[in-house]
Amino acid sequence: MKKHLLGLLFPLLLLSTAFEGPFQGDADQVIAALKSGNASEIAKHFAVVVDIKFLNAPEDKIVATEKAAEKLAAFYSEYQVKGFERTAQREIGNTMYLTGKISGGAKNYNITLMLMKKNGAPYHIVTLRVN
Repeated sequence: MKKHLLGLLFPLLLLSTAFEGPFQGDADQVIAALKSGNASEIAKHFAVVVDIKFLNAPEDKIVATEKAAEKLAAFYSEYQVKGFERTAQREIGNTMYLTGKISGGAKNYNITLMLMKKNGAPYHIVTLRVN
């Protein structure tokens, strides 16, 4: 009986791992990067230019990926950001809005991201705001 059960479960396991990509989605990769608390992992998902704003600092409308990555790394370092918890996610066409809380030191901060994708490419972060 165990052999028959194993014989049935093994192909099912193979099928579930073979189709992991479409079910996981590229938005989940962005969420995993946010949960890692690693600014360089998050920066891998930035668009060519990013609209970025941190707490009470002035908003930077058009920032190149490299500069946005530096600003994010400085913020994560200064506020000791370690993780992320998603509170809402909404997809409209090729645009996704993602909100959550990042945990930093003794305080949590709200984070809002707008992600876009073009021509079947994965989602890229075009707007990142922390308040």
